[in-house]
This record gives sequence, C-alpha cells and structure tokens, in this order.
Amino acid sequence: MFQTSLPVYGGVHAAGRCISGGPIYITDSPDSHSGHLVNQMSAASVRDPDCLIALRPSRLCLPLDPYIPYNGNRLLKLANVFGGTSMLAVFNVSSNENSDLISLTEFEGLREKTAYVVRQQSTGKVFGPATTATDNTLVSLTLASAGWEFLSAVPVHRRGAFEVGVLGLVSQLTGAAGVVDSLVGDDGQLTAVSVTVKALGVLGMPQSHYAWLNPRLNRDEN
Repeated sequence: MFQTSLPVYGGVHAAGRCISGGPIYITDSPDSHSGHLVNQMSAASVRDPDCLIALRPSRLCLPLDPYIPYNGNRLLKLANVFGGTSMLAVFNVSSNENSDLISLTEFEGLREKTAYVVRQQSTGKVFGPATTATDNTLVSLTLASAGWEFLSAVPVHRRGAFEVGVLGLVSQLTGAAGVVDSLVGDDGQLTAVSVTVKALGVLGMPQSHYAWLNPRLNRDEN
C-alpha cells in the first residue's frame, strides 16, 4: 500500500509496484491522490471504459543486483518480462545524484538473434534497433536522489525492408501489459500489423518504411 500524493516518493512507489508483478493498493485520502500517477499505472478497460484496470506483469520481478547499498554510487535495477517485452525500472536509492549507462544485455528474457528497440518512459525516446550480440544500444541515465526511470525493450518484427515494434500503451509505465496479442503479416503486397488490446490508450509502434504500414487495432472481447 502507498500514497500517490507523497511529494517525493509517490512516483518511486508507483514505479516499483508497477514492475513488481504484485497487487497495487492506493491509500490516499479521498480527492488527494495524484491523477497523473494513477493514469500511469492504469487504463480504461475496453469492455467497460468507466472501469480502470491496473496494468502490470503477471510474473514477480527480481533485482539484477539485490546488494545495492543505501547511499552507494550505483543505481538499483528491477527487471520483469511480459510477453516478448522486457522491462527495467531503475531507481536512485542514494541521497546523491548518480549516473549509469544501461546496456541491452541487462534486460531479461531477450533472444540472442532478435533485434530490440529500447524506449525511455520519461522522454519517449527510442534507441536501437540492436541485438544482445551487437549491443550497440546504451541509454545514459542521470537520476537525482529518489529519482527513477522506466525502460522497455521491445522485439522488432521484420518483413523484408519493413521493421516494426509494438511498444504497448505508451502513456502507462507497464503499457506492454495492455497488449493481448500482436501479429505482423505480409500478403506479398502489403505489410499489416494487427494488435489486440485489453485497455484504451495511445499505442506506440515505431517503424521504418512506414509507407507500407497498414495498422489494424482490435479490442479484446474476452
């Protein structure tokens, strides 16, 4: 349980709970919650737009290194996976500003020969594509005390010269959890991307050669 209205640590707790894979309980007093954080943790259900559902992985997350000391000069990194998307939440638990370079190899569950793009939540920047073998994607982070960042590594689907990745709902921290299924098909003349979602939001799909892109968005009716 936590309060989204906490001036410094509300965002830290929200990011930690979103990637944790566990339940999310908010204990703010009525009308005192942070609407911005609530919207980052949840989205309107496609079955009932008046109902907000929490977006989170179903697997429990683990720290890459559980022995990060308080006031050390390293950033705490928590990893989780949902579908083909690997997520990394980075926290500065020190009272001093800290910096680090985040490598693609630090994400869990990546396939060696698959190309990925990495999206930085706070800026919306997309890095890559790259594979864990080439690993020429480095994200530079500088976090103030109690600062945090959320990163997502998304597989790139290739059809000839066409490349596309499904980022999920980009306004939510774990927006990949809003995607039920995605399919990239090619009938020889047209490349089509079909995405099924369980929540409403802005769907991110960075692509190259987008002139041949014909996106089809479906809602989960189950």
